[in-house]
Amino acid sequence: MASQLPAHKAPRSLDDILEAVNHREETLDVVFVANRNVSCVGSGPALGHPKVFYTIGEPGYVECMYCDRVFVLDPERAGQS
Repeated sequence: MASQLPAHKAPRSLDDILEAVNHREETLDVVFVANRNVSCVGSGPALGHPKVFYTIGEPGYVECMYCDRVFVLDPERAGQS
């Protein structure tokens, strides 16, 4: 029988997350979310991209493959950018 990981581990700090992504910090579009399931459509209709869905995994963040927006799982800061 395979053992399961705990449902939630301590979230990584924002500094750790920013260090993990390969972009300049001042150009990052970081969005804090309360749920692991997120979607992204880019910067709007004219500058957007196809709607894509992601699930935030173990690292505590996910990066959009189209626009490089970073979604960070942090329920206390959800809604902030």
